[in-house]
Amino acid sequence: AFTLLVVPLLSLTASRAKDIVWLPRTVDADCEVDHCWPKVTSLSNGGSLHFPWSMESSMLTCTSDVCTGVCECHSGLLAGWGLQPALHGFLAISVLYGILVGIIYDKYGSLHRAKCDAFGLLLTYWIGNPLLNYLVKGESFGSSLSDVCLNIVSFIVPLAALATDFGKIMTTKMLQKVCSYRLGLVAGLLSRIRGKEVALLITEHEELDPSTSEAIIDLMDQRAVDMRKQGARVRLVDEQAKSLRAKLTMLFNSLPSHQKHEYHQLSEQMDGDPGVTRPTKVAIGVKTWGHNHHMVSMARHGVSASASGSGSLCQIRSLGFQETKDCKDALTKAANCHETLMKVSQDPSHQSHQLLLEELRDNLVPPEPAPPFIQFLSEEH
Repeated sequence: AFTLLVVPLLSLTASRAKDIVWLPRTVDADCEVDHCWPKVTSLSNGGSLHFPWSMESSMLTCTSDVCTGVCECHSGLLAGWGLQPALHGFLAISVLYGILVGIIYDKYGSLHRAKCDAFGLLLTYWIGNPLLNYLVKGESFGSSLSDVCLNIVSFIVPLAALATDFGKIMTTKMLQKVCSYRLGLVAGLLSRIRGKEVALLITEHEELDPSTSEAIIDLMDQRAVDMRKQGARVRLVDEQAKSLRAKLTMLFNSLPSHQKHEYHQLSEQMDGDPGVTRPTKVAIGVKTWGHNHHMVSMARHGVSASASGSGSLCQIRSLGFQETKDCKDALTKAANCHETLMKVSQDPSHQSHQLLLEELRDNLVPPEPAPPFIQFLSEEH
């Protein structure tokens, strides 16, 4: 509908004969008769709107008695389409390209779409254009790529796209490190306030089991430029989480100079004694598909920092999520080995070993953390 609306408007104001759909003109580039190529006066040069019923006589030079053969006159929206069947292929490729662009943009975002565009241009320059010149003009690949400067420039766009993507990855990783450090810091402080072990969970794309005693806290980016920018989200499960959500948010998001004050206030409100030195006990659990060793390391540093200078004994352990996953993978590989040996040796004892290993694997269940625990939620949540 948009095209049907725009094409008449372009025809009315066009400065080229080929842009006026109702003007008779030749469509073959081999035509050398001047009368078959109408001259159009643009609006900026004193011309008028090119209505079909009031076109200037100087534009109606393409006639059937003068223009014949390759100079035959055509008009209409589809003028010239029958002369080159390759146009239909070009249209199909353009439609397919638009569909692929939409799919990539919808699933992966504008950055990946830009990278695909950049590499598409690279393939066109290094492969498509030399191949076309070889098939049409008989030129060698070397002569098509003889411009060294242009060859170097062709790599600028894809390399820039890769550099942007790498910068985005490193920025996300740095934000994750900062969030993990703050999680570890608050987990250590909360452990001393509650007088018990606090679990710290790093999860991603995880179905969350709802709890009646939980609070969702937004971590704010603490850069001086913008204190309101959200960095990530944290789920805190504790019996007093809802009633103390405001204080817990202040503890998470306070600047280091104010952290001690917020800690003492929260400790008093939760019936703790800030003067009593309690051990810092934190259990860290990782349930993600990707490698998040950097987050675990920074969380451990945060727990250690929360205990430094307080004389508190610091105890950090793993909840066993990753260890359980590694053991299940190892048992699966061992069961598959026995299955293969049974097929090769026809020894039925391997089947019993396989069943035993699969049973051990299925019985391995990661521990469920008990409140209080802190859960890092990725940006998708």
